[in-house]
This record gives sequence, structure tokens and C-alpha cells, in this order.
Amino acid sequence: MNALTGVILTPDRALGNELENVLGRIPAFRLIPHESGPYPQESGLRDLLSRNAPQVVFVDIAELAPALGVVSLTAKEFPAAQVVAIGRCCESQAVLAMMRAGVRECLPFPFRPEETREALSRLQRALGQPPSAASSQAGVFSFLPAKPGSGASTICLNTAVALSRLPGSKVALLDFDLFAGAQDFLLNLDAGFSVRDAAEHAGQIDDTIWTRMISRAGNLDVLRAGRPDPDRLPAPWRLQSLVRHARSHYTAVCIDLPGAADPVSAETLRNSNRIFLVTTPEIASLHMAERAIALLKEMGLEERLGIILNRVESTSPRNRFQIEELLGMEVAAAVPNSYDALQRALNMGQAAIKDGPLGKRFLELAESLQPGHRPAKRKAGLLQYFDRMMGKAPLHWQS
Repeated sequence: MNALTGVILTPDRALGNELENVLGRIPAFRLIPHESGPYPQESGLRDLLSRNAPQVVFVDIAELAPALGVVSLTAKEFPAAQVVAIGRCCESQAVLAMMRAGVRECLPFPFRPEETREALSRLQRALGQPPSAASSQAGVFSFLPAKPGSGASTICLNTAVALSRLPGSKVALLDFDLFAGAQDFLLNLDAGFSVRDAAEHAGQIDDTIWTRMISRAGNLDVLRAGRPDPDRLPAPWRLQSLVRHARSHYTAVCIDLPGAADPVSAETLRNSNRIFLVTTPEIASLHMAERAIALLKEMGLEERLGIILNRVESTSPRNRFQIEELLGMEVAAAVPNSYDALQRALNMGQAAIKDGPLGKRFLELAESLQPGHRPAKRKAGLLQYFDRMMGKAPLHWQS
């Protein structure tokens, strides 16, 4: 059985401890600790589920009404999670009510290891595929700057455009930088619905609402940030509902973030497959990159993190190897400084560079993000281009 994660919601602490002991003897299961109470209110339950993304929710039916409330909200907003009814006295009417609400399994007390293992195996099959495989194919890529002005929005856009040029692709660009909204300018988007509007429908988002909310830019579906409005900031769980919807409808989702520290960014980063921190070779940007890397490591996101070095010039005072040593991480991609090319594109009402050396670099970056892409060694591309600019020989490496 592939590993599953889960939470227990019960007002009976002794009952919860008994189930924890049984689950603790199942190697392929990880219990997520929490302090959300036995039957969290809607906001608390949304926060618990969006923050931890458990695949199994064990709900005590001792108090049927709040238990059914948990089942209802979970089924509506977190349909991938599987609910299991538990209880000391599983009366037929209570169990029937839970089953009608969509509960697949019921585990009565005392909990028997073999019955519990079999129930989890059935839930695993109901999930359709191993969680790790689903996650690796979801294609949610977040871009954030080491400091404002590092060019993260431009790189996010160009990567999204490059991804949209790949065969069989369907790409969404979500602008979660709610106080800047750079994608509106870069893509010359007309006024329309925004992230805030979509977030208000987070609990009922469907294809019809989504189609109304997005703006179309070439092959991209764009959810624009809109005008800054400090009095209308969506709750993080609402934006994560939008991410989940996009994840299930697109082959790739690129998200423009303002940084790593705010609640919206933190939740989005936890739900991302890859995180790209964009920095320039300037000392201030590298200093801020160090701080961002430290924060992302504290959040347990180091393995998903990649560094993109932007605006590289042959006169840069530090070469890639020095920067990698300074940051303690390899540079995943280096983007040459192409100020003139970007300005020409903006003057033409565009922001994406599809042709020339820079367009090729972004296409190579996009290809590297495709599922199953396993380059054996560095070939002609972003990093070797940087090496040539710095006068360094290409370094072969295993990905």
C-alpha cells in the first residue's frame, strides 16, 4: 500500500489515542497532528485541510450533526479527501446518515489492525493513483522574487508562455501578487474579473464560473490580480481552492507571488510542485535570496526550490560558482540580461519573448518542467550559456 496521510477529529481523546496506536503500527500511514478541535468550524476546517492536505479524515460520529457538517464541507471543497466514520457505538441510523453523505468506510471501536489496514487499502484504491504520482504530474510552479524588482513576474510569464507552446499543453497563469498585479501590465489586459472575484466563489467554483473569471492571452488562461484593494484581501484557503481547481484542469499552472512570508504565498508554496526564487547577481538581491532560502528551508520546502539567476551579464562581478557557494544551492537556470529585447516587446504591447536566444532559453526551461524529463547532463542551454559568458567550461552534472 502506498503511503497515506490523515487526521483524526473526535471529542473523545481516549478513542483518538486508541486509533493513533493502531495507525502507528501501519508503516504506510502518517498521522498529521493538529489542534483544530474535535469538530472545527468551517474556517478552521478549511485551514486544517488546505494546510495539511490529508487524504483520509477520521470523524467521530458521537455527535452526528457536527460530524455531518465535516463530511459535507470536505466533500464540497476537498473532494480528494476520503472520510472514515469512527465511534464507540456505531448505531445503524448514524452510520446510514454518514454513508448517505458520502462516507466510504466505518471503523467501530475497538479498532482492529487488520480491519484498519484493509479499510485504508480500499481508500487507496479509491484515490485512483498513488499520491506521490498525482503530485508529481500536477505541474504547479510558483515564482517569487528575492527582492522587489528582481524580474520574477517577467520570468513567470515567459515560462508560462513557453509551457503553452509545448504539444498537448493547457496552461494557466495565476497572479497572486495582489498589491502589484504586474501581469495586467505585461499582458496589456483589459479590466475584468480578478483573483478577488474568483476567490468569493471559492466554495462553489466550477467550470462555468472559472471561464467567466479568467482572461485569455494567446494560449494562456490568466487569472489577473486586478487593482490593489487592501480592504478586500481573500483568505488564503480561498486562493488555494482556486489552485486546486486549476491543478485539475490544466497541464501546468504558473503562479506569480510577491514573496515567501505572507500567508497567501506560504500556503501557495506548500501546494506547489516546484518553487523558483528569482534573484539577480547584485549583492542586495543575493542577500535577500539568502534570507528567503532560509525561510523556505524552515518550511520544509528546500527539495522543491530552484534558483533562477536573472539579468546575467559578462561583466557580472560574481560567476555562477561563487553565487552557488554563497547561496548554498545550485542555480537551476540563468537568464541573460536582455533589456532591449524586453523593451521592444513591451512597446509592441507584448511581454513574452518567443524568438531568439532568450526565447530559446525559456523554452528549454519549460521543457525541463515536463513530467518525466530527466536530463543526464547539462547541454547547450541556460546554464552553459551562463558558463560561456563567464568564461567557464561547461560542468557536467547529474540531475
